[in-house]
Amino acid sequence: MTPTEPDPTFLAGGGEMGALMRAHDWKATPLGGPAGWPQSLRTAVRLLLNCGHPMYIWWGPDLICFYNDAYRRSIGPERHPSSLGQPGRAVWEEIWPIIGPQIDQVMAGHGATWHENHLVPITRNGRREDVYWTYSYSPIDDADAFHGVGGVLVVCSETTEKVLTEQRLMAEIERQRRMFQKAPGFIAVLSGPDHVYDYVNEAYLAIAGQRDFIGRSVREALPELEGQGFYELLDRVYRTGERFIARAMPVRLNNDGSTRLIDFLYEPMRDEAGDVYGIFVGGHDITAHKEAERQSLLNEESLRLTTEAAEIGIWDIDFTTDTLAWSPRTKAMFGFSPDAVCTLDDFYAGLHPEDRDAITRAFGAALDPAVRATYDVQYRTIGHDDGVVRWIAAKGKGLFDADSRCYRAVGTAIDISARKLAEARHAFMLELSDALRGNDTDRALNDACSLMGRFFGVSRVGYGHLDPVEDVFDYSVCWTDGRAQPLLGRVPARAFGVKIVKKLGGGETVVVGDLQTDPLSDEEETRTTARAVDTRAILVVPFVRAGRLRTIVYLNDRPARRWQPDEVAFMEEVAERTRQVIERDEAEAALRALNATLEARVEARTAELREAEEALRQAQKMEAIGQLTGGIAHDFNNLLQGITGSLDLVQRRISQGRLGDLDRFITGAMTSANRAAALTHRLLAFARRQPLDPRPVHVNPLIGSMEELLRRTLGERIELELRLAGGLWLTRCDANQLESAILNLAINARDAMPEGGQLVIETVNREVDEATAAAYADRAAGDYVCIAVADSGTGMDAETVGRAFEPFFTTKPIGQGTGLGLSMIYGFARQSEGYVEIESQPGRGTTVHLCLPRFQGDADDETGADATKAALAETGETVLVIEDEPVVRGLVVEVLADLGYRAIEAVDGPQGLEIVQSAQRIDLLITDVGLPGLNGRQVADAARALRPDLKVLFMTGYAENAALAAGSLHAGMTLITKPFTMEALATRVREIIETK
Repeated sequence: MTPTEPDPTFLAGGGEMGALMRAHDWKATPLGGPAGWPQSLRTAVRLLLNCGHPMYIWWGPDLICFYNDAYRRSIGPERHPSSLGQPGRAVWEEIWPIIGPQIDQVMAGHGATWHENHLVPITRNGRREDVYWTYSYSPIDDADAFHGVGGVLVVCSETTEKVLTEQRLMAEIERQRRMFQKAPGFIAVLSGPDHVYDYVNEAYLAIAGQRDFIGRSVREALPELEGQGFYELLDRVYRTGERFIARAMPVRLNNDGSTRLIDFLYEPMRDEAGDVYGIFVGGHDITAHKEAERQSLLNEESLRLTTEAAEIGIWDIDFTTDTLAWSPRTKAMFGFSPDAVCTLDDFYAGLHPEDRDAITRAFGAALDPAVRATYDVQYRTIGHDDGVVRWIAAKGKGLFDADSRCYRAVGTAIDISARKLAEARHAFMLELSDALRGNDTDRALNDACSLMGRFFGVSRVGYGHLDPVEDVFDYSVCWTDGRAQPLLGRVPARAFGVKIVKKLGGGETVVVGDLQTDPLSDEEETRTTARAVDTRAILVVPFVRAGRLRTIVYLNDRPARRWQPDEVAFMEEVAERTRQVIERDEAEAALRALNATLEARVEARTAELREAEEALRQAQKMEAIGQLTGGIAHDFNNLLQGITGSLDLVQRRISQGRLGDLDRFITGAMTSANRAAALTHRLLAFARRQPLDPRPVHVNPLIGSMEELLRRTLGERIELELRLAGGLWLTRCDANQLESAILNLAINARDAMPEGGQLVIETVNREVDEATAAAYADRAAGDYVCIAVADSGTGMDAETVGRAFEPFFTTKPIGQGTGLGLSMIYGFARQSEGYVEIESQPGRGTTVHLCLPRFQGDADDETGADATKAALAETGETVLVIEDEPVVRGLVVEVLADLGYRAIEAVDGPQGLEIVQSAQRIDLLITDVGLPGLNGRQVADAARALRPDLKVLFMTGYAENAALAAGSLHAGMTLITKPFTMEALATRVREIIETK
């Protein structure tokens, strides 16, 4: 084409390449001028020139090259613009082995080709480059061409940057994969809604255990997570696309069976469209960390508690950041709240002005690398918020780096204000005691005021005495600091205001920090007086005696002042000390006035006290006697009614000749008489004067023999348990009385368990040492055999336990107890030289301990005589009977006569002794103990002096002292207790006479 020819319209536009095509000499090419080009080529070229996408055309058998502006940027100066209109093989010779076959395929009519990210290395810009392309080779139809294909249209994009980026990304991914594999945290990659494992690292296997993960879902690989919430969390993250982060979440896995704590992340992974296609799992097993953290917290808490318990504050200064750290206790020492932020400037500002220079020097020496002194100081602080002055003891040291720079200072601080104050107060009290020790009261009080003024740091201190008649305070003692005027003379009480005087009159200390603002001092009189005496703060302690205000001691200060509670309390203590001086002076004056009549007063008062004590003792004695006699009279009247009533009916029946039912009435009289005998035995046991027959006793067999009786007595609802100790010692007592005591205790226990329960009888050896014996009045040191009767019943309160041994005292309903059971047991124990104690609490049962002395001898192998049938007397056997009671004497003589004995009667001791002194035969002396004149024991001793082999039988219903002590009865002497049956008397007489 020549410049004179018009441009074909299909070559219009196209930028630089359009201009080059229009200017190119196409006639010099096999194509010829553009006007003669086939329509399909013309259309393809027009499309190429007007497309912004890189395009290339090979046309004809020579594959003439066309390309557009977008393509030229990819081929470099080596082929642009020289390749335009040139044969393709010559232009692309270096890559023809790659692209030639592809072009041939299209030109042969075999259809288009497609290549994505295909490596086609080319030389451009002077060097060979690996260039990646995504391109298609499409046929351009031409009916006149061979195979109907005139050329090849290339639509391409250089993807070198993309491919290299992807390669770098894949390399990075691989690098990260390798890095993940060795990462300390666990990592897994899950895909799809079923959360199938694509990847797990070694840390994941370490926590979850060695098992098959890849290609399996979480539910398949980790079935133990069922019910722990992890499946649901994964489903939610996949469904919502929202990240999930958890801290210290517990998880239970089957590999070790333990519960682990994990921090983890579920991060949704999205494709180019933004849809979630998987979940990245990452986290750490923090079980050990949490345990260490827990231990650290425990250690920190322990340290905190230790420092708190020791009231120690901690301070820490970091000079690299110029920061100060104070514990809450340290902040309080400088008057800051716990949440306040403090600096080193606050430390220096908080120091007392008098201590600041010394502390600054000491602190500097601790931080100086050339000195490195230990920081060990005491100083005062002035509270930032409260203005309180405190004493602090601080210790610490500087920490230095390799270059000898102090980078940190740490230490402790203790508030020693209380100690310092205590020391100061102690020294003050010593001085005050010295000042008050003198005899001159006025001088002592003046010295005390001076000491108080200096110690409390006030303007004025003094004393005022209230004249109750004129209602005036008389101020006679006053100290001032030299600035305030002394307060002396008489001042009306109303000048201080009604409120203040009323409070003082009630014995309350008046504490006012500012008389011009305090509600207690809002009366005009009060504030006028305050201004007149130049006072803003007062602390006044009243001395009240017999309900009346007598004296005040006051502290005045010219400026307003915040009185501290401990300061007020100490002032009250000081005032009380001086009060003693004032009252001592008043007491001495009163003593001098009363001295003349003192002796008479003492004698009169002593006489009054003696009369009152005697009256009290008599009242107590009469109350006890009344209670005792009332109970005895009540029970004996009932018993006597049974006896006299039965005998009266016997007498009536005999007079009427009706003898058939006499036995019934006689039996009734005997029953009442036996009950009366039992009652007297209980009374004598309580009085410790019952006649006993003490013998060595094995307690365990005795209790064992009672088991059946006890079970019948207790009934089926009460369980009986015997705990009888092995190796139990012997004791010496009246076995019958011991059985009675145990039975009585069992009955009491039964009555205390109306709903049933358990009764335990336990035996044990017990030693009572001297210290224990000294603490109790009812026992001596030594060895005891103890019987404990314990029930699970209602128990008793302390008051009831205290009265349990009183005669006729009972908690049972009327008619169900005499109140003598425990009294009898107490008397029996004391008479046997033992003791009884009760342990009981309401609702927790009762235990009674009956303790009897240990017997060191051997057990007697005695058996009782058969009392069912008395042997008759031998011919001539004579018995002397001494009894002052005619009825009893007659009965005894009658029984002896029935047995064939010759009986001699005597009405008293002297008469009986005369018979003994005679030459009459006497085989046995039967005597009452309680005889008029000479008692039975005295008669027996005198008779033995004359007749050494004379056998003696004592009768007693009430034995005195040694006469009742079996240990004092000599061989051939024995005892029978009234009342006794005639059979028992006959048997005892035969035993004695036959004894060799």
